[in-house]
Amino acid sequence: ASDRSDFRVIALTHRDLPRDVAESRFRRDLFHRISTIQFRLPPLRDRAEDIPLLAQHFLAEAAAEAGRQAPALTRAAREALMAYPWPGNARELRNDMQALVLFCGRGVIDTGDLPDKIRDPAAPPAPAEPDERTRILEAMAASDGNMSATARRLGIARSTLYTKIAAYGLARPGN
Repeated sequence: ASDRSDFRVIALTHRDLPRDVAESRFRRDLFHRISTIQFRLPPLRDRAEDIPLLAQHFLAEAAAEAGRQAPALTRAAREALMAYPWPGNARELRNDMQALVLFCGRGVIDTGDLPDKIRDPAAPPAPAEPDERTRILEAMAASDGNMSATARRLGIARSTLYTKIAAYGLARPGN
């Protein structure tokens, strides 16, 4: 028996790690360990031809989890999906396909079944989630500056909270 392990790590990010290293926001040594092979995958909005295949895959995946038959997309629905810019990339597409499986009772999905944001791109977008800095400030205020309570409220470790406070240049209460 060998006491050696042979494995590979695949790491993905939407961040510009070389810039973050240069600005001391990411460890240089860690960057060099994980950057053996790099490739850029363009955002989904730049790969519209991939959307129908991905959508059908996500529909099949969600249908299998729900114990249902995967619905098909009409040509008009596929075209509407391809025209949408997908700011949340493949995660957003997956979430929308999961919702369609759960809420569309038919075996075929047409444009009328699609979310308003896709069907009517002129409709006002849903309110944006507050950014992380704002969420931290709100949690600190709601916890009267108690860092343990703030971390619990955010669902993160206290040490992570301190790191984020430093990264955002926030003042801790009493400092």
